[in-house]
Amino acid sequence: MASRQVPLWAVGLVSVVLVGTAIAMALSSIAVAGDGAYYLVRILDGERVFGPELRMFGNAVRQVPVLLAARAGVTDTHVLSVTFGLGLFLVPVAAWCLAVLWARAEDRVFAAVAMVAGLCAGTTWFFAVGENVIAVPLTALVAVLLWLPRAWAWPHALVAGAASTILVATYETSLVSSALVVVWAAWRARVTETRPDTIGAAAVAGIAALSIVTALAGVQAGQEKTPDHVQSLLFFVVSLTPWPLYLGLVAIAAIVAALSPELDRTPRIALLVVGSLSAAVTVYGLAPTTPTAFAARGGAPIAAILLQLLLFGLWIRAGRGARDPRARTRGVIDSRWLLLVPILFVAGMAFGNLRALTSWSRSLEAFQAEVARTRDVNVVDEVLPADRRQVVWGWASSSLSLIVRRDPDAGVLADRDPSFVPFPPSTARDQLPDEYVWGG
Repeated sequence: MASRQVPLWAVGLVSVVLVGTAIAMALSSIAVAGDGAYYLVRILDGERVFGPELRMFGNAVRQVPVLLAARAGVTDTHVLSVTFGLGLFLVPVAAWCLAVLWARAEDRVFAAVAMVAGLCAGTTWFFAVGENVIAVPLTALVAVLLWLPRAWAWPHALVAGAASTILVATYETSLVSSALVVVWAAWRARVTETRPDTIGAAAVAGIAALSIVTALAGVQAGQEKTPDHVQSLLFFVVSLTPWPLYLGLVAIAAIVAALSPELDRTPRIALLVVGSLSAAVTVYGLAPTTPTAFAARGGAPIAAILLQLLLFGLWIRAGRGARDPRARTRGVIDSRWLLLVPILFVAGMAFGNLRALTSWSRSLEAFQAEVARTRDVNVVDEVLPADRRQVVWGWASSSLSLIVRRDPDAGVLADRDPSFVPFPPSTARDQLPDEYVWGG
């Protein structure tokens, strides 16, 4: 059976775009967006991993760089915020790059994985501290490895096991995604004939089962302790916001279908037109902000689960010999150039993030200037212009004030009606040692 392997230059382009965007966003201190400022304050104050127990593994692997920097004596909060950002993106970007690399075994899978990577990066990275930023790429990576047509070597098994282990305590939606992994990995372990494949897939199945137990316990505890949070997550799953994310899913489905080797020219062109137009509108309509990235915590896991289902279906068909080798060979010649669509889509989504960084950075500078201008506690809405409030997150202004201060006696900006009060603004200076200052 002919194999349509994607050239390495295509994998390289997608990887460079993702890595470059992540670095640019980290250098802009995007890590302090949303809950990030409060997370960083707690990490530095206690010099330990911070976050809900249900997401402890995901938080731990991403917080290691900033923890090591703090314990090494770094007190410059600018450097620490950048380090925090690099840590938040390191594992997710590595997972996406590996997934795209191994997906090159077939062009349909490459297109699907690359476009889901671009879609999730474009819609979620402005809330970098969010658990979906790491959970989605790890879920995709495990799915790609389970789909992989060739037998696993030990590196495949180790990567799949490591990714699955982190997912044990990373995100509540593992309750759904891990259920599929249990069935799929156990099936692969049963039908494979190599030792790394058998042991690795069986281990992944067992770890995924543990993820289900952890998620069930976490959701139950969440319902009892923080029902509003659980309801919020469920709301965003069904809210269809931000809309570019869901239109992007339509684009991905159409492009992947257009790459199907069984299609003749006319339906292929029709799907290509629908997919390309949907992708273009998705890129054009994307306006990344912290609120839209937070809202994407519902749609991004859906994208990962749909990707799982696609790859599982392709794996089953391959195992049963359902593909027509003649159709695959026929499709090679006229579908190669379609690979430009997913590459351009990833680039477009990345550009949307980079474009939005400009206004976000200006807002951060304005916020910092107001913190430096006063020695009192002020309401952020009264001192910050309406067009410079992109960094305001409803309840985290006091924490952000501590991160961006240039001296320990700087002022504190507070939110007028915070949805959550981690500490009274009047006690903000007690939350972080005086040596932690921006540029210090």
